[in-house]
Amino acid sequence: MAKFVLAGKADCPLYAQAERLADTLQRTLPSFKVHKIPVLPSEWERWLELTCNKNGWKHEESPLIWRELVEQGGKGMILGGYNDFVDHCQVETDIALCLTSQILIPFLLSDEAFPDVQTVALHLLHLSGDEEDMQTLKLDTEDLALGLLYRQRVKNLSERYREYGRLIDGRADKEVKVIVSGMSFVNMRCSLLVESAPSINSHQFVAIASQLVNEVRAVLADKLCVMPSDVMDVIVWGNISGRFVIDLRWAKVFNYPGAIRVPPSFSQPVLRVLYDRKWLETEFKPLVHQRRQVLLSNTGREAAISATNGILQVLKAWHGAYGPDKFFSVGITCTDFYNLPHDIIISAPVTWTEGKWSLLKGVTVEGKMLEELNLCANELQQVWHNTHTHTK
Repeated sequence: MAKFVLAGKADCPLYAQAERLADTLQRTLPSFKVHKIPVLPSEWERWLELTCNKNGWKHEESPLIWRELVEQGGKGMILGGYNDFVDHCQVETDIALCLTSQILIPFLLSDEAFPDVQTVALHLLHLSGDEEDMQTLKLDTEDLALGLLYRQRVKNLSERYREYGRLIDGRADKEVKVIVSGMSFVNMRCSLLVESAPSINSHQFVAIASQLVNEVRAVLADKLCVMPSDVMDVIVWGNISGRFVIDLRWAKVFNYPGAIRVPPSFSQPVLRVLYDRKWLETEFKPLVHQRRQVLLSNTGREAAISATNGILQVLKAWHGAYGPDKFFSVGITCTDFYNLPHDIIISAPVTWTEGKWSLLKGVTVEGKMLEELNLCANELQQVWHNTHTHTK
């Protein structure tokens, strides 16, 4: 069976587009298999040079895509970059129309196509009446973080949350606790409230990351053959609605079906029982992203239940319902840790004592994880910059 390998810089937009296309094909074509290799920007050039030298290829840009003829081993056949991958898919599958739309729409919504036009109306038509494909294309279009759609959405959200912040600042008790929950721009919304309510201590604002944490737990549970409720103490750092880092160093699993039966109260470290490190490095995070997309496309009931539980847990923690060892991943004001920018809200593990949160003691971020966290911070800074440039 043929398998495609997608490798690229983690911050490369064309690599992200190739991932999106590959995910679509993998969902719809049983024989289509893909393996992804995201590489940190600081390591990309060296990785690309070593890979090309090893296989006798010539390639200079991200992404790099090749085709393996067998599942393991076997000599790969280079396809090239993103455009080469799209061309190959158009030949191999009968989805040229869908691909054209996916590629064309981002350019139609850019300043290059219509530099002096404030509004672009898209009418999605399909003679075969494939509602699922059209709905997917609609969602992809709405999710495009660029151009007119993005700026208008940021402008609307910014105006609304600045008004919320001013109302909180002027009318709420100075000891008010503010919890922000949602599926998009969660960190940004919280930052806008903090900025617009200067008389309220910034430590009294948090953003809920429980839905993202639950998606991570669910993917791990599938891999470990347990229930999501059996996976505990997962940490997520970064942008709750965008780029994030999954930290499993504290994670544990109950009721793991190992060789020896253990009581329900017994737990084991996830990293001790999850031996498939290749899966963790290459497939784990894309599966979390896929699960999030499924959640977004559902009716919303599952997301609402998850959000409600997350809000209730944080409220209980804030009012002392849990011990000092119980921690949660929430978006907090970034102050004096890991030399990250101070003007952002970033997800991190915290505990609550006497109504105040503090960063989880003993947790460290260094090496590759710190590099990834800095990428998250850069993304959050860019989003924050957009709220001030697109709303003037």
